[in-house]
Amino acid sequence: YYGTQAPARKLSLLNSTQYATLRNESLVADGKPILFPDPQSLGTGTDWQNAIFNKDARIQNHELSISGGNDKSTYYTSFGYFNQEGIISPSISNYKRYTLRFNSNHKVKSWLTFGNNLAYSYIRSQGGVTTNSEFGGQLSSAINLDPLTPIVITDPAIAASNLYSLNPVYHDANGHPYAISNYVTQEMTNPLAQMKTQVGNFGWSHNFVGNVFAEIEPIKGLKLRSSIGAKLAFYGGESFGQIYYLSANNSNKINNGFYRNSNNGLIWNWDNTATYTRVFGKHNLSALVGTGAQSNSSTGLSANYIGLPVTSINTASMNFPLPDANKIGGGWESQPYFLNSYFGRITYDYEGKYLFTGILRVDGSSNFGSNNKYGKFPSASFGWNPYMENFWPKNDIVNTLKIRGSYGVNGNDNLPAFAYVSTIGGGRNYVLGNNLINITKPDLITPTFNKLSIASVEGFNIMKK
Repeated sequence: YYGTQAPARKLSLLNSTQYATLRNESLVADGKPILFPDPQSLGTGTDWQNAIFNKDARIQNHELSISGGNDKSTYYTSFGYFNQEGIISPSISNYKRYTLRFNSNHKVKSWLTFGNNLAYSYIRSQGGVTTNSEFGGQLSSAINLDPLTPIVITDPAIAASNLYSLNPVYHDANGHPYAISNYVTQEMTNPLAQMKTQVGNFGWSHNFVGNVFAEIEPIKGLKLRSSIGAKLAFYGGESFGQIYYLSANNSNKINNGFYRNSNNGLIWNWDNTATYTRVFGKHNLSALVGTGAQSNSSTGLSANYIGLPVTSINTASMNFPLPDANKIGGGWESQPYFLNSYFGRITYDYEGKYLFTGILRVDGSSNFGSNNKYGKFPSASFGWNPYMENFWPKNDIVNTLKIRGSYGVNGNDNLPAFAYVSTIGGGRNYVLGNNLINITKPDLITPTFNKLSIASVEGFNIMKK
């Protein structure tokens, strides 16, 4: 599809005449002389919302897919493209995404099946529009800046004043400086000039996601399955800190800076299960046992070159010779994380009337203490479908009823990495500055939560003639 977007509505704000009138009234109430002798002569002034909103923000999404196969093999592949402009200044607010997907399933033997699900995406985005907050930004400035300030200064005398001639203010395509308010200060500045500070900055990412699996059925009812999945991500961004002057409280008049960061992350998991399903007369039984392993790691590098002999990101480069003091580098890496799991499940029912499910998970996490590397999480549920009993009266009011009770233990390993390790010798509590230093906690394990549910009723279907 292809379409267009626009702001759903605008805030109803004061025009210049109304703004000047209220300012005069507040000054009089404070015992001070008025600031605007003739508010009516000021007209409507600047509508800052109109100035920043894009009423024709294009959006498009296209996908081409091909699928086919036979009774033994099937496949599906697709290519997608998505492009969206922001409703505020598309030059610094836009999002593009390319996607590619390939899935297949193959039953090469009656007892052997394998397949894959693979996907790739590339994203390039510009998110230079800051959120509407007390710290300033295009949106907050558009609703707080006075309507008396024009978008640009067209009077040559004002443009030649020290405020505009001695400071690195931004200019529009016609060479007119963007106006600076005489009445509203602090974080609120000309939103169109603010947008200039973000031109060219962008973020990007390459994401590879996929899994492959194989399943065999050596005997009837027994299925052995192994699945390996992973997500490999490369992501980063570039930005250029320009020399600018938006107001006395918001400026960078010393040095520009070219910033670049590049990161990567890998998440993988490997699951192996054995499932056995059997019907014995009126008894239905299904049992599953399995193991799982998961790992998560990521790293990143960044660099900031200060004082480049350029004025925009388009000409910025890290090949310019600069003093070593102007080259600032950094890096990071995540703490190692591993999860090892064993699990089992038994599901049984008799004629669909009496139901039982029992589950046990045993999870070992690198975030747990050395004395409690594994946590156990059992659960069980019982169900009864009385409507299937012979004594259940036939009626058109309630034709489905299930009574169910369950008990389980939940938990997670959402704990800080190495929280079980002391950062200073054990035996005492230390406070350094404002921080309480950790003492060894080898028994650290996930917090658990017991949940009991008795006689819950499900599945009412009420019918009326």
